Amino acid sequence: MIWLWIACVLQACLLLGILALTLPDILFALRRWWGRIHIGRWKDPALWGAAVERAARKQSKRLPAVPLTDQTRLTFLERRRGEYRGGCLQLWHEAALLDALGERGPLGEAPGIEARVHLGVRALAALRGGHSAGLPWIQSLTQYFYAHIDGYGTMSYDRESNHLRLVDTLWMVCPFLFGYAARAGDREAAALAKRQLEEYLRLGMHPITALPVHALLLPGGVPLGLYGWGRGSAFLLLALAESHLEADDEEDRRWLLSECLRCAGALLRAQLPGGGWSRQLLGIFEPEASATAMLGYAMALIARALPPGHDMREACHDSAVRARQCLMGITRRGGLVDYAQGDARGLGQYALRFEPLPLAQAYALRLSRALDETAALSNG
Repeated sequence: MIWLWIACVLQACLLLGILALTLPDILFALRRWWGRIHIGRWKDPALWGAAVERAARKQSKRLPAVPLTDQTRLTFLERRRGEYRGGCLQLWHEAALLDALGERGPLGEAPGIEARVHLGVRALAALRGGHSAGLPWIQSLTQYFYAHIDGYGTMSYDRESNHLRLVDTLWMVCPFLFGYAARAGDREAAALAKRQLEEYLRLGMHPITALPVHALLLPGGVPLGLYGWGRGSAFLLLALAESHLEADDEEDRRWLLSECLRCAGALLRAQLPGGGWSRQLLGIFEPEASATAMLGYAMALIARALPPGHDMREACHDSAVRARQCLMGITRRGGLVDYAQGDARGLGQYALRFEPLPLAQAYALRLSRALDETAALSNG
């Protein structure tokens, strides 16, 4: 009898142990299921924009982990090993979110990690928030970028990939360099940003679709990864549009706007009938939130930069409006924009997990505000 009792106790302990180990995964699945009840029932853009802002402010108080894995079971193992989230990844997601909210005070503080291309997002947000271009960590970051100029006259992604150029780098670095040049009077920064963009536009675009590839290997511009990765295409168009916003040299601004229009034309053709863009622009027909929010905002910026009567102005504005409508359809009832693709694990290793992402939330908010400002100017 006592052996039966011991067996029951051991079995109960085993079950409790399994429950304890899997409880975080169960809670995660339940929270996602609960959050998606009544998703996409937004009708009023103003109410949607207000809800998106509330959700963004809530995220900024406690930034959710941006996972480095598609795993959703037994994630406690990866969390314990420190493999579930990445420091740099969290930093630039946080910077994009705080920049969109206008909460830039903390961004003036040194980030506490060594200089990397990801910090260009944080540095630009700090400059936009009124922090000095002379901040020591911003100066150190700029010198880090200069130190990575190689024999091709452009900047590598990091020390380990001297001949590699990633489309991500264009968005992370080029708008900051143009903004830094405008504020610090450092023309070399603007020249580097322009060379970086010119190189990619010359070597990294598909000859038929005019969509960018994820990465280039120099010399020769050997394409690596996918052509037309949704977020990668957004990185390129945003790099051009936000650089145009930051640049102070008229010649640079004219060149940037002309390249914006050239890239926008290809991306308008890739927009889905429902207004979104997919994670792979050709062949997949379901919208992905980060690409849709970022490209929609870029289209709104381009439309605003064009003079009245320009044939692309209305097309870009309508594209941004349609992107907002798509995002309203994938926003949870609490204002969280859902169905954003997780971070790429590497070249050719794209996330299969689709959930709320701070980057998507930030650019959905920016898109909402940009279209509200455009409407106010039209009515004023």
